[in-house]
Amino acid sequence: MIWCRRSKTNIKPADSRKLLKIEAKIGMAEGREDDAAQSLMEIVTLDPLHGDSLILLGQYF
Repeated sequence: MIWCRRSKTNIKPADSRKLLKIEAKIGMAEGREDDAAQSLMEIVTLDPLHGDSLILLGQYF
């Protein structure tokens, strides 16, 4: 379980990655690329082989 900073509850790592990915996609859609990249980097920290996040980070850089 991972501590969720927003809701102050424990959530499963897979759910945490899903939430971070959604946050990143919303951030990119709204033009907040730096925030999106931060969320994507958190995902890659949790799962270094998360393909979607690596591809989106590659687009950012």
